[in-house]
Amino acid sequence: MVGDYTEVKEASADNRSLIVYGVTDRIIVESTDKGEWVIVCDILGHKVKEFYMQAGMKVELSLAKGLYLVNGHKVVCK
Repeated sequence: MVGDYTEVKEASADNRSLIVYGVTDRIIVESTDKGEWVIVCDILGHKVKEFYMQAGMKVELSLAKGLYLVNGHKVVCK
């Protein structure tokens, strides 16, 4: 519902365990050395996606253009 806020779990992301970058209409998330929960929020703090990644996985998220936070990493979806 518009205007509702979602409580966001604090993700203990080690900056070395996730590689996050934006490309044309997608955000790419790569897990390097350990599995962890990934939480994607829009710029207003609304949770967009939440999923678990095992070590060595690569996930492509199709999202609308904008600025997102992925476990504390700021990333732009172009």
